[in-house]
Amino acid sequence: MKAFVEHVGIQLEEFGMPRMAGRVLGWLLVCMPPHQRASEIQAALGGSKASISTSLQILVRLDIVERIGMPGERSAFYQLRVASWTEQLERKVLRIGAMRKLAERGLAALEGELPERRRRLEEIQDMYRFFEAEWPPLVERYRAYAARKDRR
Repeated sequence: MKAFVEHVGIQLEEFGMPRMAGRVLGWLLVCMPPHQRASEIQAALGGSKASISTSLQILVRLDIVERIGMPGERSAFYQLRVASWTEQLERKVLRIGAMRKLAERGLAALEGELPERRRRLEEIQDMYRFFEAEWPPLVERYRAYAARKDRR
């Protein structure tokens, strides 16, 4: 289990996230109970209080982890957000659209310029236009797949 947690940390570090945030995510994927105090996460991972706190803030801000209260407890607990993975994919559509619009602005600024100068932006625009159209149906197909799987 510790090796898995470390692998998640390394993988997310390659995606640009701090390794400790990846390790925290890895821990929350496999820990029992599924909700943990920051001090429990720190004890499990051996990180500093500051690194655990910063990592939790990052993961909460990204909507991957949520901070919750428990009856009779004064401490906050952290757990994975149940719908976060699908929501992450849905938010990607917004980022895809923003990148397409950025390419369109660049093309407008280069109107009348040589095709060689416009080509890179046209390629970006075409790619993001394609993904902007294809991504939502893909997410919906996944939702249907997950719903069928849950009914079994």
